Amino acid sequence: MSFHLITHAVCAAVIATLIRKYLYISYQYEELEILYESCTNHIEGKQPGFKSHGTESNQFHNKYLEEETMEVRLGLGDNLNKFDNTKEMEYFDNLMTSGSDDYLTDELVNDYTGTQFTPRSEEKVLISESTSKYILPSTSHTNQQHPEAIVNPSEVQEKQPISESKVTPTPYTSVWCHGASTKDRICHFHNLCYHTKHKDFIFFQDKNSFHENLPLENNFMNILDMSSVANHNLHYFSLTTLPSHAINNFTIKWIKPISLIFNRFKLDNVMHVIHDDILPLHHTLKQISFNTNNSTNFITTSDSNLHQKFDIQLVAMDGLEEDEDSLLMYNIFSNHNLLTREAIQQMSEMVCFNDAYVGISKLTTWYQYGFHEPQGPLDTSVTGFHIHQSINYILANINSDCPLCNIGQYLVLISRKNNRLIINEMDLSVAVAQKIGLRVMSVSLETHSLEEIVNIVHHSKGIIGMHGSLLVTAAFLLPGSILMELFPFAINPSHYTPYKTLAELPNMGIVYKSWVNTHINNTQMHPDWSPALGGIQHLENQQEIMDQKEVPKHLCCDDPSWLFHIYQDTIVHIPEIIQLIQSALLKSESKSYTGNRNQLVPGTVSNIKCTIREHKASISWNIPWNIQYLVQESLSYDLWFYHVKSNTTSSYILPNITSHSINSIIKNDDYLVWMRCKLNDVLGVFSESVKCGIQSN
Repeated sequence: MSFHLITHAVCAAVIATLIRKYLYISYQYEELEILYESCTNHIEGKQPGFKSHGTESNQFHNKYLEEETMEVRLGLGDNLNKFDNTKEMEYFDNLMTSGSDDYLTDELVNDYTGTQFTPRSEEKVLISESTSKYILPSTSHTNQQHPEAIVNPSEVQEKQPISESKVTPTPYTSVWCHGASTKDRICHFHNLCYHTKHKDFIFFQDKNSFHENLPLENNFMNILDMSSVANHNLHYFSLTTLPSHAINNFTIKWIKPISLIFNRFKLDNVMHVIHDDILPLHHTLKQISFNTNNSTNFITTSDSNLHQKFDIQLVAMDGLEEDEDSLLMYNIFSNHNLLTREAIQQMSEMVCFNDAYVGISKLTTWYQYGFHEPQGPLDTSVTGFHIHQSINYILANINSDCPLCNIGQYLVLISRKNNRLIINEMDLSVAVAQKIGLRVMSVSLETHSLEEIVNIVHHSKGIIGMHGSLLVTAAFLLPGSILMELFPFAINPSHYTPYKTLAELPNMGIVYKSWVNTHINNTQMHPDWSPALGGIQHLENQQEIMDQKEVPKHLCCDDPSWLFHIYQDTIVHIPEIIQLIQSALLKSESKSYTGNRNQLVPGTVSNIKCTIREHKASISWNIPWNIQYLVQESLSYDLWFYHVKSNTTSSYILPNITSHSINSIIKNDDYLVWMRCKLNDVLGVFSESVKCGIQSN
């Protein structure tokens, strides 16, 4: 009897064990179905949900997944929905037979690194300090211990471990532009991306995207100039558009600092580096800093604050080959090393900028190179004040050691070593020293770095040199310096004026002189050189070019007449040059070239009163209120007196007085008067007109 009962008890225990095993395997299989259903629904664009044993489905509320198909990447890669894949089949077979509830093993996750996961808006993300991977909390039963899904954020910008934080929705792009045309437009983007394979900038369009002053008539093409050279077809900025949810299909590297994206123009030419890139960069960075919270270096008047580097990432998308000299100039502006297009292409499939400005200011440029019309000065508002601010910043951020600069007053001779030579250069140097009494320091790119040259120029009395790009270093001269530019035979100085224009900018304070060789016998021609250096042997009209007395006006950049004559070597006429240098030095000593570069403007003349009695008008006024705070070297007034009936105006220049009388007034006629102040040759603005009142006897 007892044996029979024991047999029944054993059978019952076996049956209970089998039922428990069946329920456990059934449960694991159901969980697998849930995971598969969820992933498949996401791939098919359906609203997903996880079943929870009698509880309501836990819906993922993500509005960006409702519109179009997109992939869900939970660390399993692009092939999650392909169950005939060998790796996935082996993984799920092992899962079923082992009874393990490790849904995502480290081995499987590592096989799918490089994927990008964007969590839903109502979930939370943890960052594991030990693994530095994103961890997605499980959505399974409350009383069940489930592992956490590990996602490898490959190529995502490094982040410090944090505690719980809400995840932002899928990023989309917005833009604010200012400027009325391609030529003067700069745009400010949030979440601007760059596809490194297709080399396209991407605008992720969403219903919440904002585009202020972005021209849409050209379908996002040729929006702005990425360089400071206007309307150059190699430097237009365009956008490719994608729906916002498509951002989840890419591996992304995020650039967090405020960025300035631009193109450099021509790195092998110092004129282009300084005029087209360096000066515009500094001005643009100042503009950005004023428009952001990154403006602490402008709050005080301390030079040390004004010369601090900007916390803005510079991004050069031109693809130009680097050289050490030019790279030094670009890296002095930012706390971050310059990012180039080549460096960006090594980062990730897509690089995105949280906060980026695109384009570069043209305000500091003064010259156009003849791409659309013969070269010449730009119609610009740039002044010496703009140039000197940038130059002072550069000098404060480069190595200022200059042992050779402590030799007393000297002139700098720009020496060319390969072409466009001054054949009697040594004789010229000796003559300047003997006739003028100034030493001559010879510099060239073959013997000095650009950093050394700008330091030597800055401490000099002036520059002498054949027309060429190094003459742009005249921007580093102090007010009261001179610039002596030399030209080969047949080159008309009035047609090629980048350095003359620079020297003569308002408040620049540089005396400019030019000399041109007018004797063909003092010219050494090179018709046999390569066409790029002026060779003309391949041309049928080479004799015509050689006989020219003046190069005709032309467009940039390969006119054979221009190239042939500009690359000639020259024997300069030393007495003529000495005379021009002496004249320039004499003129440079005048106050107009050594005065204050920071122009202070007098205010408006106030409290103007005009009364007419008999045939006499009596006018009185108060001086502008800000005059008391300004240095007065000279003070005068412009007074304009208008007779309404005859429509005639009489003007008077008055000394430092506060009243004046005008006779021969026609009785009972109407008269108007207005005035402005002139302080140290700087004109203020006109006051409003005042009608003269008639005073009875």
